[in-house]
Parts: sequence; C-alpha cells; structure tokens
Amino acid sequence: MKLQRGWSFAEYLAVLAGLMVLWRGAQAALALLIEYHDEFSWTLMIPF
Repeated sequence: MKLQRGWSFAEYLAVLAGLMVLWRGAQAALALLIEYHDEFSWTLMIPF
C-alpha cells in the first residue's frame, strides 16, 4: 500500500509541475503579445 501511495504522490507532482510549465508558458506568450502588439496590429486590418 505504501508503494501505491508513493506513485500517487509522484503522479500528483508531475501533473502539478506540468501545469506550472503551461502557466509560465502562457504568461510568457502574453508578455510577448503585449510587447509586440503595436507591430502586428496592422494584420488585424487585412480583409480576408
């Protein structure tokens, strides 16, 4: 039973670490979007 509990804890930590990586990646992507918004805002005006 103790081995099972150890694997559950390891899986929990792996999922938590993955979510943290995704969150940091999303924050970095939003920061880049904010930084370069003025340079790329003209593309929104191109008719499709």
